[in-house]
Amino acid sequence: MVLDSNFKYFLCKVVKLKCVVSLVFREVVLRRNKVMLCYLTPNKITSVLEKLIWLLSKFQKKLSLKYLYCNVSGMKNDAGVSLVKVSYFDELYDVINNLNGMIHKEGDSILDYLSRRMEPIKEDLKLYIMQQVAFDIYDDLLSVNVASWLSTNKESELYGKNPVLILENKSYWSYLVFDHAKSKNVEIIVFRQMNMKRNKGIRFVYYLVKLISEFVRRLFTGKKKTALSEEVDIGIPFYAVHNFTNFFDQKNYYLFWFYQSGIDPKNILIYVPDAEFKISDEEVLNIKKAGFNLLFCPTRITGKAKNNVPVYVCSFKMAQLLLFYLRQIVKMYFRVRGRPMKEQWKLLSLLFIQLPYWEDFFQSNNVKIKFRFHDIFGIRDIAAKLSGVITMSYHYSNHSASTIMHQEVCDIFYIWGRRYKRFLLPKYSTTKNIIQTGYVFDYSFGHLKQKALEVKKAFAGRNIQYVIGVLDEHLKGNPGNAILDCYEAVFRYAMSHSEIGIIIKPKKVTLREDMLSKPEVLDLLELLEKEGRLIILDYRKYPIEAGYASDIVIGLVANSTAALECAIAGIPTIVYDCAGSRDWCPYYEWGYNKVVFDDIKQLIDSLNTNREILDNVSGFADWSFILNEVDPFRDGKANQRIAGYIKTLLLASSNGLSKDEVIEAANRAYAEEYGWDKVTSLHRK
Repeated sequence: MVLDSNFKYFLCKVVKLKCVVSLVFREVVLRRNKVMLCYLTPNKITSVLEKLIWLLSKFQKKLSLKYLYCNVSGMKNDAGVSLVKVSYFDELYDVINNLNGMIHKEGDSILDYLSRRMEPIKEDLKLYIMQQVAFDIYDDLLSVNVASWLSTNKESELYGKNPVLILENKSYWSYLVFDHAKSKNVEIIVFRQMNMKRNKGIRFVYYLVKLISEFVRRLFTGKKKTALSEEVDIGIPFYAVHNFTNFFDQKNYYLFWFYQSGIDPKNILIYVPDAEFKISDEEVLNIKKAGFNLLFCPTRITGKAKNNVPVYVCSFKMAQLLLFYLRQIVKMYFRVRGRPMKEQWKLLSLLFIQLPYWEDFFQSNNVKIKFRFHDIFGIRDIAAKLSGVITMSYHYSNHSASTIMHQEVCDIFYIWGRRYKRFLLPKYSTTKNIIQTGYVFDYSFGHLKQKALEVKKAFAGRNIQYVIGVLDEHLKGNPGNAILDCYEAVFRYAMSHSEIGIIIKPKKVTLREDMLSKPEVLDLLELLEKEGRLIILDYRKYPIEAGYASDIVIGLVANSTAALECAIAGIPTIVYDCAGSRDWCPYYEWGYNKVVFDDIKQLIDSLNTNREILDNVSGFADWSFILNEVDPFRDGKANQRIAGYIKTLLLASSNGLSKDEVIEAANRAYAEEYGWDKVTSLHRK
């Protein structure tokens, strides 16, 4: 499509129907402008609108839609730095640093008016505020930089068109993005729409009503006991990936350390805190059969469990906690001065009104340890710390750079190796104890090596002599386009060599759907499938299963966790940097064009050279340079080390020690067995 200079150009990441209606009314109806709406990520709405606009084009040509198929990961600023890095790291940290000064402004900080009981988590609350703001603005910062690049770069279809960027107003903190846009000469229009789920006032009232309803329910149940077992010690929250009982064929993000640990399942309570993430009937039965405790903690006022899973009923202490936090909220309100301080008060008020339920939960159910699988802390972590619970988590994803969204407040954090210590920056993290354990899923390697033989048998009779494994990443839009470009190159390479087979380990179930924005890629995939030369594994499988069935595997982002898992297992592995991570990915220092590639043609050429010779090209797919930093153990026993640490915590807590003394005892025991360099205790002088 040739871009018409008579159009007024608008840019959005994703088209929303309300946005289009508002835009048409404002620009086409009222101002009589011809509008070209450009978007970066296609969705169902765009396909419908394009058909509708085509039908209406016979009568008027005032509105047009255009999909910009561009690679955001390849965009760089004038200094040659990736826009992704500039947005998600440099500029975001600049904004958060300014916010940090605002929160801690001497004599004018909302945190100066906390009660004595809240003082120990003051730093946690500061980090909570910063993360909430970061979640609101980080994606919009990138959108502003992309709009600026598209308008000023001669390679862009929108060069010189000065597209107006369309953003949805999320919160007061959006002004930080607006200020940034002015510095980039990017015009912004904001579509404000009432979002019930996002409105803090409505949410506050909802949680207050829920607590009152919980108290009423408690009155009707009398003195009914809510704790399932006197032996419960460890609380495991349900998040999104529900697999608690299978330790090999699918990743067990919650209880990988339980396998062969010797810990009694009666000591473990699995609680489901969110009605939107429903555990399957099969998994509920498996959990009960395994002997774990299971509780449903509904977030909805009328929430009900299924399969006879008990619903948690608060104790009377919850009412005392509610009154305490209401007084705290009112006290802080009368200290508020200025809009920024008021917005911080809103964030804290919404947090405080949810704490009574969860503090009461942890105390009533005798939880001593809270184990969480993902690396984003939340309300329950703060409630647990206030209840004297030891909070712990681990990183399940390979990080190449530190971001404000992945800093921590838990007491104990397990890392694979010393390389990851630097990502828990004391400036943005309150975690005090960092324990090196090795790669936490390495216990599965031996079992899955045998399973991979079954995968490879699917190529029997096809004369397949060389198998390429592709470890997918679920990245919608951009840099999703770069992923599709890589898929196309690999598929075309396979099409030109009949002895090549491909195994894809998807990240999500939507692999084919994600390819619709570039239909030729999907056509190649289906053609290879018909020839019996392409296998798509279940997205829930371990990447290592695809790795062991392949001669070489390709990860589709530079810091691919799936690729690193294969490298730790000794499988030849390379990665394609579709996200433009060269500015912060350390792999470029030692493995450029041997392990990490940022040019698809170079990747395919190197792959072909390696396939045609008997021995690997020197340095090709060789990760030995960093393996000791990533995982100093590599013995398949990381899960046992974590289980041993947890057992030491339980033993020490049963001896009547304080929380800090319990952690100190576990640190000492772990260090004496595995080395003092494997334990970092930041609170010790």
